[in-house]
Amino acid sequence: MKITKLSLILLIIGLSACVAEPYQPQSANDGLGYTDNVKGDEFYYIRYIGRGSKSQVKKYWKKRAFELCKEQKYSIVHYQEFRKLLDSETTVTVANGIPLAHGENRYAQVSAGSVLCETSKLTLEEAKSQIKLRDPCLKCAYKRSLDDKVDGSFNPSIQLPSELDANKSE
Repeated sequence: MKITKLSLILLIIGLSACVAEPYQPQSANDGLGYTDNVKGDEFYYIRYIGRGSKSQVKKYWKKRAFELCKEQKYSIVHYQEFRKLLDSETTVTVANGIPLAHGENRYAQVSAGSVLCETSKLTLEEAKSQIKLRDPCLKCAYKRSLDDKVDGSFNPSIQLPSELDANKSE
């Protein structure tokens, strides 16, 4: 069987697309990877930007939380997932003398949120009071993930901060 150059190139491109995105600090080149900020005593804000699937990006976000908490349990104080536009590219082709433009947007998945390590001197309530919620779409994600532990437990009795409570009378 004879393999043509084109077949070989297509095979290499196809295999390179299967390579998993690396777990890494945020890259200055493409902006992919994790960043974290200390918010208090063993209280961190973590953001992971990646081109992988939502589950892969969330896995890397949790891995960073686990590292920061020195491989101990932690509480997720708030968490959100969204897509971020990385860049846009427009190509123009000419067909029968007519220019045709084709645009392509490249997106990345983002996992972002705050974690409180089990060994922190802060209480969960103190950590929650320090969070500044900037995104109005965060309300649902905040309610779902409040007090979500690594072991999967969930405490539905936790209430939203008053500024997010839709049932609060004004």
